[in-house]
Amino acid sequence: MNLRQVQLKLNWPQSIHLTNLRKFILDNISDNGEVIRWSISEIKCSDEEEKSKILIVNAVIIN
Repeated sequence: MNLRQVQLKLNWPQSIHLTNLRKFILDNISDNGEVIRWSISEIKCSDEEEKSKILIVNAVIIN
């Protein structure tokens, strides 16, 4: 069993409501292994016209 830290950049689609954001993040992180802990460390606005956001997520996973 190995613990490792990963950092992911996720595009937060406008179709994902804030109340569903946790599930969206966990679904994307869990592709790398079992999630122990995660946090959003930064939110970047990528384009003013599209109003899209990029989440920087740090996670500790077991693989």
